[in-house]
Amino acid sequence: AVLVLVLVLVVAGIVMRSRTRKNVIGFFHPYCNDGGGGERVLWCAVQALLKEDRTSLIAVYTGDQASKEEILAKAKERFGFELNGERIK
Repeated sequence: AVLVLVLVLVVAGIVMRSRTRKNVIGFFHPYCNDGGGGERVLWCAVQALLKEDRTSLIAVYTGDQASKEEILAKAKERFGFELNGERIK
């Protein structure tokens, strides 16, 4: 009986931990702030992922010198994508 209880507690702990874990999805785009067609595809994908999974974080690795806020503002201005900056790193 004790072994069964321990097993149930271990399984419950694994399930609870997996529910609270956040996925991080990464993109490498050296010039994500240029405003061209490739950038539109990037921000379209980011927006779709943010809508699909409400817990995931998105990491965009770039060589641009602009701040995250500047990059997201340009994506909104140029392409109309309003993105949740709290979930984008």
